[in-house]
Amino acid sequence: MRICAVTGPIGWGLGAAYLLTSAAAGGMIGYGAATLD
Repeated sequence: MRICAVTGPIGWGLGAAYLLTSAAAGGMIGYGAATLD
C-alpha cells in the first residue's frame, strides 16, 4: 500500500486512464465482432 500512498492522485489518474482505454478497446473489438457477424 506504500506505493499507492506515494503515487497518490497520479496513480489514480493512470489507473482511470488505463481502465477507460481498456473499456474503449473492448467496445471497439466487440462492435467489430458484432458487425462482422
